[in-house]
Amino acid sequence: MAFKQNFILWIFVPFLIVAGATMETLLPVTHYFDRLPINTKVDLKGKAAIRFLDLGNGVSAVLQTEEGHHILIDGGEDQSALMILKELAMLEAQRLDFVFLTTPKPEHMGGFGILTQTVPIGKIAYPHLSAAEFGLDAYEAAKSIPRIRLKADQTYILGENLSIKVFNPREPVYGVVGEQSLVFQMTYRGTTILFTGDISEQVTEKLLDLPIESDILVIPNHAKKNSFHTDFLQKVNPKVAVITGVKKGSSSPDESIVEQLYESWIDVYRTDQQGTITVLFSNRSFEVIRP
Repeated sequence: MAFKQNFILWIFVPFLIVAGATMETLLPVTHYFDRLPINTKVDLKGKAAIRFLDLGNGVSAVLQTEEGHHILIDGGEDQSALMILKELAMLEAQRLDFVFLTTPKPEHMGGFGILTQTVPIGKIAYPHLSAAEFGLDAYEAAKSIPRIRLKADQTYILGENLSIKVFNPREPVYGVVGEQSLVFQMTYRGTTILFTGDISEQVTEKLLDLPIESDILVIPNHAKKNSFHTDFLQKVNPKVAVITGVKKGSSSPDESIVEQLYESWIDVYRTDQQGTITVLFSNRSFEVIRP
C-alpha cells in the first residue's frame, strides 16, 4: 500500500508543479478567465500563425506574426467576445495592433465594442461605413482609436512581411450589406489569404477581372446558397478553403457549395466540424494543423 501511495505521488507531483508553473506564467493575462481553449495541438508561442476561430455564427480570425504582433479580422457576435479574449490569452497577446472589420453585420462586428473596452487596440481598418451601419456602441467605442477607411485598389504595408490589397468595396454602397463588405487579400511571408466578408454572388462576379488568385480562400457569406459566382473558385484557384461562421446543425454551408469545393480538388476546412483551424506560416509556404 505504501508503495502504491508513493507511486501516485511520484506521478502527480511533477504534473502539479508543471501545471502550477504554467498557470503562474499565464496568470497576468488570464486571471479573469475560467478556462482556456484546448483545441490546438501545437505550441504557438513565437510562431507565425493564423487561427480561424470556432465561434458558431460569429466570424473572427487572429493572425500572430513572427515578430509578436497580433491582428484581428472581425469581432464575432456579442457573445463571441469572451471566446476571443480567451484566444488572445492563449496566444499571450497583450494588445491588438490592428483590427479589420469586413462588414457591419452583427456576426462580424457584434463583439467589437466589448473588445475595445478590454484590449488595447492600435488601429481599426474598415470599409466606408456610416455611424448607423457601424453600430452606435461600436462607433462610440472606436472614437478614441485611430481609424483607416480602406479603399479599393490600394495596397497597405503593415510590416516587413505583411501587406493587404483591397478589392471591395469600390465605392460606398449604402443599404446593401453584401455589396459593401470588405474584400482584401492578406499576404504574409509569401502566402496569400483572400478574406471575403459577406459579399454576394453579384460582387464575386465583379471581382473576376481582378488579381484575386490566393493560396487560402475564406468562403463568402458562411457558404450559404449562391454565395459566389460559378467562375469565382476557378479565378481564385485556392489550395485551401475555410468555411467559418457556421453554427453546428444549421442549414449552411450549402451542400452544393461544399460539393463544388471538393470537385475542384480544394482542401476544405470547416470550423463547425473541425473546430478552430490553425495555419502555420514559414517562408513562402504554410501548413494547416488539424485540430
